[in-house]
Amino acid sequence: MKPVPFNPLNYPLCLEKPQRLTDINSWQEHIPFAFTIVQMLHPAVLVELGTHKGDSYCAFCQAVQTLKLNCACYAVDTWEGDEESGLYGPDILEELRSYHDPVYGA
Repeated sequence: MKPVPFNPLNYPLCLEKPQRLTDINSWQEHIPFAFTIVQMLHPAVLVELGTHKGDSYCAFCQAVQTLKLNCACYAVDTWEGDEESGLYGPDILEELRSYHDPVYGA
């Protein structure tokens, strides 16, 4: 069987503009990949471990919403930070919720 080459144009969601971009840009370049894997896999459950300000998590939610998938999305984080990303307080989670809940539901 001959392998079929991957063509990102078969997954046009990868060309969508992310609706949420914060000042934390460490994951932003991967958002087209996030859109693509959601479009490829049509998950029923999506869990992100380590969310910080939520750019990647909201990108997953955006893809689920755009594709009208029946998918439960969960973000798991301490929202306290760590040595790598720095320490932060509960205001990070509050700000994410203020964006997320009206757009994607609670």
